[in-house]
Amino acid sequence: EAGWTADDLTRFGQAGKTRLTEIRISLGEGLGGEPKKYLCRLHGADKVIFDGREIGVFKLVENATFEQMFGDFGPNRRRWRDKEKVLDFSRQNKDKLSPNGNFFELEGGFVACVFLDDHGQPYVDYVHPLSLDNTWDAKFQHRVFSPQQ
Repeated sequence: EAGWTADDLTRFGQAGKTRLTEIRISLGEGLGGEPKKYLCRLHGADKVIFDGREIGVFKLVENATFEQMFGDFGPNRRRWRDKEKVLDFSRQNKDKLSPNGNFFELEGGFVACVFLDDHGQPYVDYVHPLSLDNTWDAKFQHRVFSPQQ
């Protein structure tokens, strides 16, 4: 048997629809419905909008390098213009940031790493090349922020 479909679940009302969304999220479905290997999209009650564009919020669920985690978005992914835009976004969305580190892919092949200081204020701790071969540990649930297409 193939299992439950979206139509089957809608017969059970809104709870069925919500559960289907939770199942898809737990399988790592992200941008464009494509499964992610290293990231899982976090869905809140509200969409995160910045500069008129939706921003995808993901957490790292498998150990990965920057190239692996951002590679989950495919070759035509959008990137952040510069670290100043990243800081603007971070200041406006502090509640979405992880205390363990947040990653933003910049244009030009770099990644800005944002942390929160002792007063809960975001700052760019460092900017690394996308090609950095460090493997980031998923147990820390780092967040990845990606502008949507």
